[in-house]
Amino acid sequence: MIDIKNKKIYFSGKGDQLSYEELEKFLLQNAVEFVPSIEQAQLIIQGGLTPLHIQDMIYKASTNNIQVVEIEEFEKFYSSQFSLNSTLMAAKLTKDNQRLVKLLQNKYFDDETFIKILKQYDFKNTPLYDNDESRDVCRAIVNRFCTLVNRNHNIQYAPIGIYYTALEALNADLLDIIYTMPSYTISDRTAKENQPLSLKEVVALNPNSSKSIQIQILQNNNIEELIYLARNTNISDDIKSALKDKNIINITISLIKEENYILGEVKDILEDEYIKKEFLKYYHFNEKLFSEIINYKLNNIDIINLSFNKYLTTNMIDTLESKNIDNAIIVLLKHDNISSELINKYLKFNDKIYNIAIAHNIKLRDEQYQELFALNDLDINISIAQNINMNINILKELHKYKNKNIDMMLCENTSTPINILMQLQLDNELKLLVKENITYQKFAEKMLGFEG
Repeated sequence: MIDIKNKKIYFSGKGDQLSYEELEKFLLQNAVEFVPSIEQAQLIIQGGLTPLHIQDMIYKASTNNIQVVEIEEFEKFYSSQFSLNSTLMAAKLTKDNQRLVKLLQNKYFDDETFIKILKQYDFKNTPLYDNDESRDVCRAIVNRFCTLVNRNHNIQYAPIGIYYTALEALNADLLDIIYTMPSYTISDRTAKENQPLSLKEVVALNPNSSKSIQIQILQNNNIEELIYLARNTNISDDIKSALKDKNIINITISLIKEENYILGEVKDILEDEYIKKEFLKYYHFNEKLFSEIINYKLNNIDIINLSFNKYLTTNMIDTLESKNIDNAIIVLLKHDNISSELINKYLKFNDKIYNIAIAHNIKLRDEQYQELFALNDLDINISIAQNINMNINILKELHKYKNKNIDMMLCENTSTPINILMQLQLDNELKLLVKENITYQKFAEKMLGFEG
């Protein structure tokens, strides 16, 4: 603890976390007297950029039992003694945004204090990066809460930084603030399929968003926000019901895909042709519900759609296979839960279409992969080349073929050995594909010292 009460203090240089004005306000509250010379000081605060001749004088003073405190140590002390409520009240009354901006730069405040200060900042409903103050506030938010800063320091200066912060935010209070910030939207040209574009959509999707914000999104009735709220993996049953009651197709589909759909009568949803397709493909069935559905009057297209469902068990797959619908069988052969016995049954047919489908399956036994590779069929090999669970030796052999179509699949396969990816990225036609490969990205980051 630093004792400053009633002390005469000399301050040199500057600090990183607080301005001289902020320091002066704090010290005056503690009956401190600033003195212009080191000789008068009972305590010295040594800041950054202190001139050398002043440093020499400070050192001499320290040998005469004058306490010298480095600015970083004092800033920590200041942060622990900071009177938040009175400061926020003063800032609110005076509308002193600049003071809030400076306080938000203080890395020694805990997250709770930071967020309380942030709540008082007024963005004045102008675009986030249109003025220096708001840019500094956004940078402070990103620096504190976005882990990507550790890998890419420049993201704190880019508008996309706030977007990534909202995506990974764990703090509900922070998400509440981000939702009320001026609108920011990423380009739909660079966005992936089903990726939220606006900050509000990101908050709607984030499972850490508060119940109050979720209710506000419901009340705002913005369709895009509601679609992402329906995809939120942490919404309550009453939110799910409210979204279902909207009776809007895209919202209903989002509820189904994210297991947020509260099912009533099966026949009701199976009578809606468009919703039925999505329901069969994405809903998480248990055995009882599956039996009820399979006994309903499903046509061949329905069976094919049901075959795409990732939640199918081995027993369910066997039931669907017994329907003997060729296009459904092709889909089922790619399914993780299909039995080895059923795979072997269709390998024996030596049918090219079946074999291509089987080659996509990531849960085969090694001897089944070897059997497919031994066929030496280009189209089957293209499928083998994109299988992330493929035997590494087979991937190495495929690279030796120097076939462009096979190489393209190897570029995307995260199991392709890094030495092969390094060779493939030398090809101008393939280097962009390689750069998208997560295995290659992690290797590049490690080489640049960004791992961890």
